[in-house]
Amino acid sequence: AGQGGESEPLVYAVDHCFSIKGQGTVLTGTVLQGAMRVNQNLSIPRLGLTRKVKSMQVFKQPVEMASSGERVAICTTQLDPKLIERDYLCDLAPEASKEAAPVRTFDTFVARARRVAFYKGSIPSGCKIHVTLGYVTVLAQVFFFSKEQGEAGGPGTPVGAFNFSADYCHLPELQATASEDGEEKESSPDVFVVMIFDKPVTCPTNTAYIASRLDLDVHTKQCRLAFFGTIVDVPAHDPFDPLAKGLAQEYLKGIRVYKTKRKTGKLERIEKGSETTCIASGFFKKDSDISKFVGLNVYPTGGDGGSKSPVGTLVSSFGKSGKVKVEFDSSIAHLLNAELELCFKKYTWA
Repeated sequence: AGQGGESEPLVYAVDHCFSIKGQGTVLTGTVLQGAMRVNQNLSIPRLGLTRKVKSMQVFKQPVEMASSGERVAICTTQLDPKLIERDYLCDLAPEASKEAAPVRTFDTFVARARRVAFYKGSIPSGCKIHVTLGYVTVLAQVFFFSKEQGEAGGPGTPVGAFNFSADYCHLPELQATASEDGEEKESSPDVFVVMIFDKPVTCPTNTAYIASRLDLDVHTKQCRLAFFGTIVDVPAHDPFDPLAKGLAQEYLKGIRVYKTKRKTGKLERIEKGSETTCIASGFFKKDSDISKFVGLNVYPTGGDGGSKSPVGTLVSSFGKSGKVKVEFDSSIAHLLNAELELCFKKYTWA
């Protein structure tokens, strides 16, 4: 996490913890953002505990406050030092808005993804890779996606921001882009990744991460750092909360990542008295439910919806044999018995 101002919620990175007889438990670390004061109540999210700052020292001198960027030691009571080695403490979040806490525990998130230019291997969606964030390195399954071509991520969405109401294209792998001189460079800043961890992690919600191929032979001359980025969104639920079971899947369902799918069929006949309405077959099996396909576009095979290519809309089923009625925007008299394509989006987690 980057350093922030005193007005931001406190995040304190602990790197050492020990007890002093007659005093209490001492934690040493760095204020990453915000400010910390004597008598302030702090949350230890990973342990679900709250403790008060009894006293503070900076370079062995007593202080009343420490701000962003300062190393500081704090003393508290009734805290077993064996429970903490490296951890994060933060401001207490109101009970009604725990999702606003600057340090959270989560088992999945959405982040930006930038490929490391020196990494030469493939990084396919669905692969497992070691991810380092905060104090931990854990395995995660990764799925890459990007904004639709020509889209800005949804109405009112700043450049590079993520929007749950927008549709995103699934990427088979995280690829590098070529610069003008033909050399590989980091991938586009508009590429995102969903990470699903093998076990929950606790860290600040604005943490930077780096993904590495630690399974590669350390003795070979190759870069093992694959890609990097920053978290842009984490789920509101706590994976350790028994009442939150199933909420992780609901969170994923809200991420509208899709693959473009195609069904092929045949223009069987043109309705009498019409040059634009036809009956098509081959798209569906007998007694199929086509309700979710109504309103989708149909094209002649090889057509792309260009100015010279008729564009059809699937309007209804026709009988119970799997046939459908399609309405085109121009004459299709020349397309009798031609092959058609039904194009649609299949969402990854819907």
